Parts: sequence; structure tokens; C-alpha cells
Amino acid sequence: MFFASCKKDTQLTITPIKTQGYVTDGAQVNIGKTIKFGFDAEGTDLDIFSYLITAGNHSEGEEIFLEKLTSYSYTGTYKAEIGGTVTITGTIKNAKGETATSTVTITVLEPENHKFIGNYAGTLKGNATIEIMGQTQEMDEIEYDAQLELLAGENDNEVKAHYVQEGTEYDVKGVCEGNVVTFEPITVTYSETGTDMEIVINLKGTLEGSNLLVEGTAETEGEIQMPQLPMPVPFVMHINVNGTLIKQ
Repeated sequence: MFFASCKKDTQLTITPIKTQGYVTDGAQVNIGKTIKFGFDAEGTDLDIFSYLITAGNHSEGEEIFLEKLTSYSYTGTYKAEIGGTVTITGTIKNAKGETATSTVTITVLEPENHKFIGNYAGTLKGNATIEIMGQTQEMDEIEYDAQLELLAGENDNEVKAHYVQEGTEYDVKGVCEGNVVTFEPITVTYSETGTDMEIVINLKGTLEGSNLLVEGTAETEGEIQMPQLPMPVPFVMHINVNGTLIKQ
């Protein structure tokens, strides 16, 4: 009697590495963090291992040719620089062309202030209303060149702002909520009336794509000395400006 024996192929499998230090499916990580991922594969005549990382519109990966192995482990790192869902897919292929895949999906958490960080520049335009002794005068076509640098603040929802308007520099803080950043009031001294008066400037920015739509108001109230009058008279000024600052 003739007996024949044959070797049964090992089932083709691939699984994520789950030991301590490796990212696991469903994990949440902060943006900017470097994560470690890995896959273990087993089978007969393992031929090609590949991985693909997808984050938003960005993808990256690698293909590694093997030498008909029965097991293979791969470890790598990825720096999470894009907020939202990130998928890491490992694929193993044997000499017969059969494949097996495994995917790890994580969420990259983006601080509230992260999307605002950058340098912006443009022109703010608007109008002013001046009231002297009960008489109102409108001033149109006010125009300012403005630059705004936004840096991460102490908290995730705060920014530090370096604002330059017509060559004058201001450093203020801002609070982010959704696509809007509201800056703390800026107080400056206005001296063109003959009497020093404080002007309070309020600025707010709204993200439109990568650019920032800035809306601002400036207000002051006090007294000015008119040349033809012996006593100072009441003076009120209100300015409205807005414009899109382009991200540089």
C-alpha cells in the first residue's frame, strides 16, 4: 500500500501588535504626538507586507518584499499632524497571491486653538463716526494695513496674538470657540484731539478656509479743546472696520 503525505498551508493572518506602547484600535491621541504601531503576520510563503496610513487627504505607506517566510512582524511610527480620523492598514500577501488585512483606526484630537495658528496679513477698511457738541460727522473709507501672528496660548482654547496696525504693535490674548477667535480689548492713547484719551479696540476673527475675516470696533469718549472755544467740549468717536487677512 502506498501512503502519501502533504503539508497543509498555515492560515494567512495579520493582527495589530497590542503590547504596551503600541497604539490600539479606537485610541485617541493629541495632535503632534508620535505614535508607535505594528502588525504580526503568519502564514506559508509570506511574500509581501505593506502598510498604508490615511489621514484626511494625506496618505503614506511602504511595501516590503519578503522571502517566503512563515511569520513576519513590522513596527513603525507616525506623527499625528492632521486632526480627525486616521486609519493604519497592514496587508500581508503570500506567494499564491492571497491576502489578509488588518486595520487600526484612531482619532487625533485637535486643540481648539490649533487651526488658528499662523501669520496673517491684509487690509482692514471701514468708517468712523465723530460727534462734537452734539453734531455728528461721518468719515468713510478708513483703511489700515494689518498683520496678525497667532501662537498657541497657555490653554488649548487660547492664542497669543501679535497684532500690527499701521506700524504700531500690540500683544494680546484671544479665546477660540468653533471657528471664531475673540481678542481681549486693546487700549491705546489718542492724542490728536489736544487731550489724551483712551481708545478701546475690540477685534474678532472668523476662519474662512485658511484665512481670517477680521471685524473690529474702536471707541473713545472724552473732551477736546477747540481753538475757538475757551473750554473743552464733549467728543465721541466710533470706528468700524473689517477685512480678510490672508494666511501667509
